[in-house]
Amino acid sequence: MMYGLVRRSGVDALVRIWLLMLLMLSSSAGTVIGADETAAGEPESSLLQFIPAGTEYVIAFDIDELRRIPAVREALESDSGEDDGDSAGNGSFLEDRLAAFEDLYQVKLADCRELLFAGGDRRLRGLLVEVAKPEKELVQSLREIHGRAYERITVRNHPIHLLSDPTLASFGASKIGLSYLGPQTVLVTEEEYLAPFFDGLGASANTRRASVIVPEGNPIAWGYFNVGSMIARRNKKQQQVDFLGVFFRDIRNVGVRLEYPGHADKEWRLVAIAHCADSKGAEQIQRSLPSYLMLAVNLLFAGDPELGMNLIKATNISVDGNRVTLDMEISAALATRLGDYLAAESDRRMIAPDPVPTDLRRRPEKSKTVEQL
Repeated sequence: MMYGLVRRSGVDALVRIWLLMLLMLSSSAGTVIGADETAAGEPESSLLQFIPAGTEYVIAFDIDELRRIPAVREALESDSGEDDGDSAGNGSFLEDRLAAFEDLYQVKLADCRELLFAGGDRRLRGLLVEVAKPEKELVQSLREIHGRAYERITVRNHPIHLLSDPTLASFGASKIGLSYLGPQTVLVTEEEYLAPFFDGLGASANTRRASVIVPEGNPIAWGYFNVGSMIARRNKKQQQVDFLGVFFRDIRNVGVRLEYPGHADKEWRLVAIAHCADSKGAEQIQRSLPSYLMLAVNLLFAGDPELGMNLIKATNISVDGNRVTLDMEISAALATRLGDYLAAESDRRMIAPDPVPTDLRRRPEKSKTVEQL
């Protein structure tokens, strides 16, 4: 239901990122991260200082922590899309999704340390990436994915590496821009969203940072949604209150975090906390949420109703004042089953883009290339 609050293209990006990361985790359920490798007490992500004013939703992933999981590290570092022999086919499927992500955002996940997707109204969206490579080296690595046309432009006094590729059309994009905002921070977004993003960075750092609530504990993945702002804008546009408006009208914001234990005998935790206008609204959400969860399970897990019911049983809903907490604890076995199901359903429902004609794959001789940087 949250996705209905965001512009369709923004939804596609959110779903793509969430699905990719969930598959990376679930395909490696049951593996163990060494106790000396887990992160604790790390400072707040440096990407947060580049959140633009007007941000209404954020999704973030700690790629370095994901990379500590053997199966994820193998997928990130793989240069081949061949099946790795996994009985569920997760390895090949995951590599395909990693390739699709890289084709859309024109950056290799192997070069990334953190990802933070931020967006707001219909013109504000962008992917912030913490990288370990200097600018010249990263731009050079872009051509290692596959050849593409390149030009260097300036937007709002920021130098932009603008890339175009026929495969971008299958994602609804024409050109992707990359801009270094700091020594290790890169903004990646479609050309049309560059100027609005930079405009949002014009506000003071304190004002921009205050627009997002970040969970404690450095979770491996987390999200934040300013539901109040999103609903108000949506209702104004539609000039009427619909189902989503009614359900979310008492919710001010929602925070979501995914905790991966790093040990085979521990359970995952998916925690969502909704802050409501008052305690009465929180109690109303608590009463209605089980029915909506059941409806969602029936729709999403029609191919495996038992899996959906197991997820419902693993969920606890509680209220504390104006706060509603949904806490889902998932065993490694259930996580693996969930990953298999998501992979199969995504593969079944996703319509493959039309192949790029051979003549379009050839770059015009006069087009600039990365080598001309």
